Parts: sequence; C-alpha cells; structure tokens
Amino acid sequence: MNDNRHAMKSLSGIFGKAAGLAGAVILALALPTAAAVQQGKAEVKSAKGSAEYSTGGAWAPLKSGMILGKGAAIKTGIGGEVRLSLGVNGEAVTITENTTVGIDKLEFDKTGADVVTETQFDLRVGRILGNIKKSSPASRFEIKTPTGVAGIRGTKIDISAGGVVKVIGGCVIVIYVTPSGEISTYEVCHGFKFVPGVGVVPMTNEEMQSGEWNKVTGKDSQTRQVQVEGVGTISTFVSPTLPPP
Repeated sequence: MNDNRHAMKSLSGIFGKAAGLAGAVILALALPTAAAVQQGKAEVKSAKGSAEYSTGGAWAPLKSGMILGKGAAIKTGIGGEVRLSLGVNGEAVTITENTTVGIDKLEFDKTGADVVTETQFDLRVGRILGNIKKSSPASRFEIKTPTGVAGIRGTKIDISAGGVVKVIGGCVIVIYVTPSGEISTYEVCHGFKFVPGVGVVPMTNEEMQSGEWNKVTGKDSQTRQVQVEGVGTISTFVSPTLPPP
C-alpha cells in the first residue's frame, strides 16, 4: 500500500511539473514578442542631372534603382533632382536642385497591427518636396533645417533650408528658433505657409496651383501659434550623416 501511495505521489509530481511546463510554453507563445527595430530603405526612383550621394566618404554619382538608408547623404547641383520612395516610412520625397540633405533616421518597428516609424532628414541647403502618408500616432517624420524642425504627418509639404514651410492637405508642426535663441512652435495647415520672422500666412494662388503639388486638393484649415513652456537652452545641431560643408 505504501508503495502504491509513493508511486501515485511520484506520478502526481511528474504530471504537475509537465502541466506547469506546458503552461509556461503556452504563455510564452501567447505573449507578444518585442519586435526589433528594423532599418528602412530609401529607393532612388529617379536621379536627374547633377546628383551625388555619400555614406561618410567621398561623393559618388547617384543612379536610379539604388537603395539608401540611415547615414546616407544626397547632394544635387544645378538642374539636379532626386525622387525617393521611402516604403513604410513615408511615400515620396523629391530633392530639388542645389540641395544637400542627410538621412539621419529611417527606422520602423512592427508592433502588432501598427507599424511605428521614425524618419529624420537633415536639410542643410536647398529644398525638399514631400508626400508623407498618415502613420500611427507614435510615429515621427521630421525634417530639420538650420532654423528649426518640422514634424509632419499625413500631408504634402514644400520645405526649404531657409525655414519656409508650405503645406497642402493636413498639418505640420514647425518649431522655429530665432537668431537670438527664442523658440516658437506653429501649426501650419492646408493652404498656409510658415515664414521665419513673419509667422503663418496664406499661400498665394500661384503657390497653391503649382504643378509641383501634383494636383493636390483639400480644405483650408485654421492655423494657430502654440506657446512652448519650460524650454531650456538650445544646442547647435550637428548632423551625424553629412560630411562637413
């Protein structure tokens, strides 16, 4: 009898451990795994005229079909133009002539049903046109300029290194740093533009009807200035991707 009881206890312990192990395996399979951040790609759809790229070394000719990523820089000369497709990180970015821009971040993270993206361009000289699709609330698409940064989501933009930001469809948040170091934040929406030292003003009919917008339509939205509180000192931004000027 004692032997039977001992055997029953042993079997009970084995089944208990097995059940616990199976439960742990099921729980591990059921829990969502932390998705690793992946690097995005910028595919060169077209490169016209004088167009070069660098990944930290010497500049080389840029050609259609090339794939660029984080750490790359693009430079166009007179008559040059480059069109990039950003895949999950956006839609299309067009780099106009006489422009120098670096890709500082191009990342995405698939977390369940959402794809969280982080995109950062550093526009030193020239002008960029962008068609940026809507993304998850946690995503960020930023273009830095010598005068500040523009945060973009779900809109078409025309932004210059001088700080002028034009918007068609949707809104852009512009953080502007004055020469004296003061900071102001503006929301610029469809049909308006931000001009450094002036603020947010309507675009002209010629600007609205420009063929570069690719026949974008939308409804006018209001703009407002947002006060920034608790902002500390601003350090000069140094791009980690662009070679020294």
